[in-house]
Amino acid sequence: MAAKNVKISATGKNHHAVLDDGPAFAIGKEVKYGDNIGLQHLGNSTSKRYSPEEHREEYGFWADFLVPTATCESGGCYSCLNTYDTALFTFGFLQFAAHVPNGDCILYFRRLLALPQAESYFPDLIVKEGRIHHRQGGIMLPLETDDDTSGFQRYFNPDPALLSDEERRRAALCIHWCENDPEVRDLQVAVGIALFKKNMKLYAQKYSLDQAPDSICAIVADIRHQGRAKSDAILQALDAKGRWDVARTNLLRLGLDKYPGRPQQLEATLRRLEDEGIFGRRVYDLASADFQLLSDDVR
Repeated sequence: MAAKNVKISATGKNHHAVLDDGPAFAIGKEVKYGDNIGLQHLGNSTSKRYSPEEHREEYGFWADFLVPTATCESGGCYSCLNTYDTALFTFGFLQFAAHVPNGDCILYFRRLLALPQAESYFPDLIVKEGRIHHRQGGIMLPLETDDDTSGFQRYFNPDPALLSDEERRRAALCIHWCENDPEVRDLQVAVGIALFKKNMKLYAQKYSLDQAPDSICAIVADIRHQGRAKSDAILQALDAKGRWDVARTNLLRLGLDKYPGRPQQLEATLRRLEDEGIFGRRVYDLASADFQLLSDDVR
């Protein structure tokens, strides 16, 4: 399978790409963040976006549980991309971040590289002995370990202080593949739900969330996903003598000074989902590691 041919162009700070003489598409706007310069791709009206309805049959309520965080992270845009912040590379509707060893982005790319089209999009990447490697001539260079992902980060963002051709080219490959291959999008969902399910069980144990309302669980999951508060602050916010409404208000205040828009958008999304009858009907059950519908008499 032939490797994709990528041509990059720019109009001012807006960057575009063409793959294999196909139509031009946006790969992002140039953004400066502190000493870093990179791309920000938020998608447009034609970008593929996460729809929980498409995944409920397979994942049940977990498909909906992703919506609050997905809305805040990317507006649900599967090809959302960021190469300017401290992670150096984040991608997807949940903004999988490259800086975390064995984290969401690493797990996603390990599985992505097993897809049929991987050879044409990233022929120089391969998974060997469970690790992502960069194939350079006859040499295989590991890009990630249990402790470090700097090689993986630099593959997608060689120099954080400038917007390089390699950075733009590899961003274009990620965006194009995601927008044109439903398997790539389905994989994002699978990785995201697996991680949220795994993490929710840990949060239930750490923060005593057994039988907690779905909205409380979603707020805690979003706080941890973004990293806007530490565990001590989360525990303090939850210490409301069984008053979940008070705990909710407390949780939504966490990180409000640094990220004022995030808690507001999260609360608005949860209110909408509650009005639609999607949230507000379940509690998390630690024994089954799943959300359970409330019976009418309990409600």
